Amino acid sequence: MALDALVDSARLDADLTSIADAIRTKGGASTQLAFPAGFVDAIDAIEAGGEDFLVKRCHNTLTSYESEDVTKIISAAFRDCSALTSLKTYNVKTFGGYVFYGTHLQKIAFPKATSIAIQTFCNVASGYLKELDFGTVLTSISQQAFSNNSNFAVLVLRRNGVTSLGNINAFNSTKFASGSTGGILYVPQAQIANYQAATNWSTILGYTNNQILPIEGSIYETQYADGTPIA
Repeated sequence: MALDALVDSARLDADLTSIADAIRTKGGASTQLAFPAGFVDAIDAIEAGGEDFLVKRCHNTLTSYESEDVTKIISAAFRDCSALTSLKTYNVKTFGGYVFYGTHLQKIAFPKATSIAIQTFCNVASGYLKELDFGTVLTSISQQAFSNNSNFAVLVLRRNGVTSLGNINAFNSTKFASGSTGGILYVPQAQIANYQAATNWSTILGYTNNQILPIEGSIYETQYADGTPIA
């Protein structure tokens, strides 16, 4: 028996239309969806319950993104969004890897981030990334987190304790790397000596021209790295 004899094409068309209508309703769109690629792209573009920013949600024409609902950005969510220059997601707590790979972000603040995954900020296009600012709850930075960003020069860590650094390669090919022109790490005054003695941080801070400075008295005491005032 031929397999196509088992398929009720009219019923299949009706079922696919129902699925497409559900996808369009959920995504707030009205365009026709070509099966299967159009279905896949439309599903990828839907945010899940205001919590996750899904892979492929971005596209090359996305220049900015702002949300108070997003708490987790999963792997590669903004990868290769080459037009993206502005991001405000202050309630983000965790990241996947390669999230900002290929974007053109320059200054970003994540006051509620608790950890940074491998290569989260790796290879922001053409070395655009310059400053990153994290709040008082960031406990760990994974390997290669900031690597391949030739202009990355300012890191602000506000935690009242040392944020662990998984590997010195987190700063490969940045201003903080050995032989570069030097980066600046801002931390609370009371934590400076602790960072200078901490595993991996002591190596990074030992490179010529790198500095560790107190947040107190700096511009970062009253504003985030992206220029947003601290409430």
